[in-house]
Amino acid sequence: QPLPPEPYTFARWKRARVAPDYHVEIDSSWYSVPFGLIRQEVDVRVCGAVVEIFHKGQRVASHPRCPGRRSHVTVPEHMPSS
Repeated sequence: QPLPPEPYTFARWKRARVAPDYHVEIDSSWYSVPFGLIRQEVDVRVCGAVVEIFHKGQRVASHPRCPGRRSHVTVPEHMPSS
């Protein structure tokens, strides 16, 4: 049987709690989720250059992975209205 056309991509999973600023910390960088998930537990999938965040099995956010540390990645739609 031939090999698949795409190489296998390793994915790492982590459980995290959403901080009061609606971000989760992954590898010393912070990624936003919809603000309604503050203090909720989420599952985070880190795969290559992408960070995906799931709540109860539904993907709620997807971000490009930060190459450095101590970065914040925020999607404006995740912010509460002012």
